[in-house]
Amino acid sequence: MLYVIDDEALESRRNIISLGCLRHVEIYKYLVKSHYGLLAYNRIFFHEYTNLIRAYMFSHVGVIPVITSTFKNMINDLRDYAIVVPADDFASHLIRTLNSLIKDFNYEEFLYKREKLIDYAHKNLVGEKQEPQILDVVKMV
Repeated sequence: MLYVIDDEALESRRNIISLGCLRHVEIYKYLVKSHYGLLAYNRIFFHEYTNLIRAYMFSHVGVIPVITSTFKNMINDLRDYAIVVPADDFASHLIRTLNSLIKDFNYEEFLYKREKLIDYAHKNLVGEKQEPQILDVVKMV
């Protein structure tokens, strides 16, 4: 099952449920039912300066983020806990990545990765760890 959030125009179909826009707290009802969170987008110029909060939401509940290689900050923060889709020839890489996740899915391996991701997120992806970088940016302004 694929849940799609924040796309008001998408209609639900057989294995795709379009949820439209949800309040932040409502998203968690669907995240706890999910294995992977797709944050892979065709390359655009501001990716390298962007950190999508949803990747951190995913991580704290054990949803493994699937992100585009142009999201350098998220890759740095998530380290080996994310699945990175190369931005070059994006569509082909995304299709291969998703097919591989489905075809090669191993539930025990997934549970192990999920547990490690949650532990990592709870220790490292918290506001207190981000404070020095935020203060540096504020000082620059």
